[in-house]
Amino acid sequence: MAGNSPRDPGLTAARIWPAWLLLPCALLFSFFLGTHCRPQNGGICIDPYWIDHYLSDYSQGMARRGLLGELHRRVLGGPLDILGLNVAAGLAVISLIWILGASLRRRLDTSAATFALAALATSPLLSLFYETMGDPLHWLMLLQLLVLPLILRARGMAVKILILAASALLGALVHEASIFLVAPVALLAAAGLPGNRRAFVATLLMMLAVPALGAGALMAALPRPPQAAGAEGMEKPEAVNPLSGDRYVYKGSLTSSYATLLEQEEGRYFGSLRGTVNLFLKPLRVFWVPFWGFILISCCAGTREFRQALLKCWMLVSAASLPLYVIGHDWGRFAIYSFALGTYCACLLAPSPMEGATEIRASARLKALLAFGMIGLAYPITRTYRINGMPLDNARPLALVLVVSGCFILARIPRPALRAALRRLACLD
Repeated sequence: MAGNSPRDPGLTAARIWPAWLLLPCALLFSFFLGTHCRPQNGGICIDPYWIDHYLSDYSQGMARRGLLGELHRRVLGGPLDILGLNVAAGLAVISLIWILGASLRRRLDTSAATFALAALATSPLLSLFYETMGDPLHWLMLLQLLVLPLILRARGMAVKILILAASALLGALVHEASIFLVAPVALLAAAGLPGNRRAFVATLLMMLAVPALGAGALMAALPRPPQAAGAEGMEKPEAVNPLSGDRYVYKGSLTSSYATLLEQEEGRYFGSLRGTVNLFLKPLRVFWVPFWGFILISCCAGTREFRQALLKCWMLVSAASLPLYVIGHDWGRFAIYSFALGTYCACLLAPSPMEGATEIRASARLKALLAFGMIGLAYPITRTYRINGMPLDNARPLALVLVVSGCFILARIPRPALRAALRRLACLD
């Protein structure tokens, strides 16, 4: 009967429209949990820490993270409009979400795409972008999302290297963390997806070495941190909220040298037994959500080739960002940014799917639902995820369960069988 056909327009509309209502609700849910928008903040959704990144400039000489402030000083001049910055930062986050979501939507199974996108939208994989609204890395990530297709379409390696070098230099002047976080994605796009284990190792070494050389060159070019605001003879850059009239004066939060940052992290994690215990919990806190996010996307993917590309891109981009974990404590921010960029890179580099809809198995749907539940363990409704990762109240009992169950599994299950089970869990087989 025509009414029972899967191609029946009436049946298709009945199945799709209620499901698509999930996305706006998921986006709003994630926004209200992650945003800093509060009445007491004067309607501003940007954490004050990020404002310093737009006030630091080159008026006292070259300084790291000074390009955005220098552009504002030369083009607009005067105090920084916090409301305008708030709107621009919000548009950057919306653009990132739109491009990432649209790219991933084309790679997911047609019957599971809406669930997968809604599940990701309610998770820290998206809410962290609301929480870090105003982060200069958002602009660099958005730029990279636009540059990667140019690199893939460029003819000749020389043109690709030129585009890569220009975008990497621009990114380093905006935020030096882009050398290890954003630039490696363009490097991977220029080199191409490795096809075997030997090529994977070679690509991994390249993505570790090239950013390290770039960081060394940047440190040599910027040997001294900028002076703190309020030093003798130095003007104090200001930002103004036109709604409330409040003024924000540059606090010099970007003046710490890399040696100072290393000392702070050493004291944070090795200054007490509690800090050391928290250090061992940190990988669980920050990689739990990306891991299960990978499982969710992989089990909802339309093709095996995209699953393989997603795993490779995520691993390579995450490995390239590892130096950031040494001098920074906001590991959750680095981990989720890496996952988002790796996912987009996989969407571009994986072979194009064949025409026609696909249908995933029931077991894959159950695994995707399990992954969604596992992500929820790290994201209680009453607290935000925070850029440091999963809250400690969630991580401690979860770590205890994993240690006990892990010892049992390792003692009872042979390693080849365990590896095969992990591959089945990720829907790679």
